Parts: sequence; structure tokens; C-alpha cells
Amino acid sequence: MLASPVSAAGFEFPVRSFLQGKPVTSDDLEYSIRLGGRLHVDSNNHEGVFNNAGGGGHDSDIFIRRGRLSISGYATSDWQYRFQAVLEKDADNDVSDAYVIYKGFGPKFWLRIGKQKEDLGLEWLTSSNTITTIERSAATRAFSHIRSEGVTVVGRHRDLSYNIGVHKNDYTENTKAVLTGRMVKRMINEERDVFQFGGGFSYREGNRGNINIRPEQREIAAIDRIDSGDISSDEGWVFNIESMTIQDNWHLSGELYYAEYRGKETAAPWGGYVMAGYFLTGEKRLYDDLHGRFAGVTPSGDKGAVELYSRLTWLDLADNGQGNKASILTTGVNWYLGPRLRLMLNYVHAEYDKPPAGLTDDGVGLTGDTSGDAIAARLQFWY
Repeated sequence: MLASPVSAAGFEFPVRSFLQGKPVTSDDLEYSIRLGGRLHVDSNNHEGVFNNAGGGGHDSDIFIRRGRLSISGYATSDWQYRFQAVLEKDADNDVSDAYVIYKGFGPKFWLRIGKQKEDLGLEWLTSSNTITTIERSAATRAFSHIRSEGVTVVGRHRDLSYNIGVHKNDYTENTKAVLTGRMVKRMINEERDVFQFGGGFSYREGNRGNINIRPEQREIAAIDRIDSGDISSDEGWVFNIESMTIQDNWHLSGELYYAEYRGKETAAPWGGYVMAGYFLTGEKRLYDDLHGRFAGVTPSGDKGAVELYSRLTWLDLADNGQGNKASILTTGVNWYLGPRLRLMLNYVHAEYDKPPAGLTDDGVGLTGDTSGDAIAARLQFWY
């Protein structure tokens, strides 16, 4: 019965189409609603520095990395909306997105209002459904990777895409606002070739506390992560430079982050990554030129698309004399069985300059491994 149309006041709601993720529109095309979702099921196997908390030996797990349901659509030509619920257990929040977009001023000046991503960094703004690797780089997670309530101006003019937003501070309970912005310029934007360059910044008041980052593997104990130690700051700046190119079936990207947190002392952590990917089956990465980011992949044949890639990340959280440094190599293969279904396999090797600075439950300092290896796999579906 749920798949049967529902009628009200002369309008027949196509339940089956809605449940299949197809947009449902009003007869006058002024209103629409669409059900979306994603399911990412992961398997992790790791040892060494990934599992010092467990003595450095082998550990493995299978878990739901992401389970999301979303409702999106438009209400007249001037308004869009999106709401996304987080379904996986142990999530930090039950809602990841809850915003409206006002488009009445034209494409040069949209307003996005509500809970949303702060626009800082190419990799962060690329959807988890379409990022190349299973996990984003440790540098992205250290300096960007923030969702918060706010108001953002989103725009595009010729070869420029730009965003600037005022947001609620998520580091502290004070009510002072955060200012975050990004701009990218497309030097080339052709059917098979894209090249863009840009950057961004974020300023926020309040105590940063510390930076504690997983080494590009999920389900890693806090004491095994890349950690800055205590950062007692009154304010902080983060700056980002980014570049990416798509050249036929190749794609290359890289970002560099530098931060400065000021208080009783100054800490200046930094990091970045470079990544390259290649499609053995001839496809190319799609490009979202409104937001200046990677989009999905559409296989050209019945057997799907096969992509090889590698990423090198470096992260220095030791500027204040407490934290550690890390370099991480992630290499892998993706098999796109369709535009919304893929299998992923990653090998990750991490090197720390010293053992993690965390403590075990009984307060004994860790003196374990400074390197480790991991294999991760993912089955990913979205609609």
C-alpha cells in the first residue's frame, strides 16, 4: 500500500517514485520534494601506530561508516531546502544539514541559511559520496571539516566561484561569530579539461582546545591519533591554498593549510596533501563548476569504471612543543558499478615522528610504534 499513489485535493502523490529517490513536483512545477540517502559500509584492518592502544597488534572491524536520509527540493523558483538526518550510531549529531537557499538575487548572490558546511577547502566541500579515497586527508580533518549554523553568500561570476559566511563558533560556548570564506578561479573549463586555483580562510574566537586527528582510518582510539596537545588560544586563523585539474582520464589535486592560534602562547600547525588518480577504463572525473569541486563518475561501459589513485598527506601539529608530526600514504582502487554504487579498497601507511602522546586508561604513557599499516574496504550506495 505504501507504493500506491496518495491523493489529496486533486493532487496525486507518487509514493513509489518518491521512495525510489525521484523528484516529485507539483503540477505547476513551483514545488518539489526528493528523498535521498547514502549507506557506506566499511571494513578496517590495521596494526602498529593505528593500534598502540591495543599493543600494536592486528585489529579489525566492520561497521556502518555513514547512514543518512535527506529531504530536499525547491519552493518556487527562489527557494531551495535541504534536511539531512544522521542515522549511524555514535554520531556527534543527529542532523548534518538543515538549511534553505534563497536564489532571488540571481546566480552571483545566493543566500544559504541554517546548519551547513563551512566553505573551506576543496576536499571538504566534495561530497563523501564522490571523494576519491575512503577517508578525507588528515590535513582536511585538522583544519576544515566543520558544519555549523550560519549564513553564507554563495555565488558564481564567469570563471569565479566564491563563498563567504558568518557562522556560530563550535569551539567554545561564547557567542562570538566565525567568518569563513573561499574563492576559486577556473583557468580552464572545457569538456575534458579543467584547471582551477584558489584559496580560503577562517577566523574564529575562543579556545581551540586541541587538534586530535585520525590517521585516515576510522575507529581509531583517541590516544592513537595525531595530536597537538593543549592549544590554549583566544583566537585563531586558518588559511588554505588549493588547486585541482582534470585532464581527460587523469585528475590531480592538492591543498596546503596553515593555522595560527593565539593566546598565552602561539601555536602554528600546518599540513597538506597531494593526490593523483587515473581511470583505466577511460572515464573522467565530473566537475561542479558552481561550487568549484569534484563531482561524481558515470561509467561508460556495462562492466563499470575502474580508478587507481594515491595520496600523500603530511601534518605537523608539534609547533607548540607538545604534539607530533605524521606523514600518511593512501593508495587504492575504486570500482564504480554504476553512477551511485561503488566498491573501494585502500592501503594506508602512516609514519609518526614519535609515539602518540595520549595516555592509557591507567595513566601510563604510550611508548609504542611510530609506524603502521592498514587496509580498508567500503561498499557504498547512494540515491
